[in-house]
Amino acid sequence: DKAIELNPEDSNSWKFRGRSKYFLKQDKESIQDFDKAIELNPEDSDSWKFRGESKNLLDQEQEAIKDLDKAIELNPDDSDSWQSRGFAYLENLNFELAENDFKKSYEIDGNKANFRHNIGQIFYRKKDYYVAIKHYLDALKIEPNKYVVYANMSLAKLELGNYKDSYDDMKKSEELYINQNK
Repeated sequence: DKAIELNPEDSNSWKFRGRSKYFLKQDKESIQDFDKAIELNPEDSDSWKFRGESKNLLDQEQEAIKDLDKAIELNPDDSDSWQSRGFAYLENLNFELAENDFKKSYEIDGNKANFRHNIGQIFYRKKDYYVAIKHYLDALKIEPNKYVVYANMSLAKLELGNYKDSYDDMKKSEELYINQNK
């Protein structure tokens, strides 16, 4: 707030405050800050990306996709924008476009663990839990300490009625999260 008070025409101050509000789950408020950042600097791809991510969390997928389209137009080499748009498409149940964006993100950053996990998310949403688990396991072979993958795999196993393994995976996720956030 102080940075904005000192220089209300600095787009970065609005963007950073919007980002803070995003992490505090104040999504509507974060969008207002990103609106101002974009008004001040419409060529800042990060502001478009962050606003799109906030809109996606508010179930405004179509608006999120428009913002993420603009972010990608401004900076086509930002793998996070491609991944974020993939998640917006996933929320919209547009699996083909989601997969295309996840692939593009992987081509840019080479993070195969994220790619496998994201493809697992597609199959989870398709209710093909066995295939989702296969992709989650592939992600864990590459990056064995990704707590979010264990959490999502736990949910897939729960859907299959595999309660013990689901519980074990959720416990593992919790342990990893605690250890990584000390």
